[in-house]
Amino acid sequence: MTMKIMFSTDNAAFADAPQAEIVEILLKISKLLLQGSHSGAIHDSNGNHIGKWFFDRSDEPAPF
Repeated sequence: MTMKIMFSTDNAAFADAPQAEIVEILLKISKLLLQGSHSGAIHDSNGNHIGKWFFDRSDEPAPF
């Protein structure tokens, strides 16, 4: 199983402090994981849908 987190950083929410925006997104995902979620949409601080996260349960091994 592999956890995949995919989102675009090509918008205004990432313009001034991209690292801070990414940290906020990862914190939101971690809170959802603690609540029992297994997947979800990712939104930036402006409310735009920018990606998704999920567990890939395919039998393919991780590429690393």
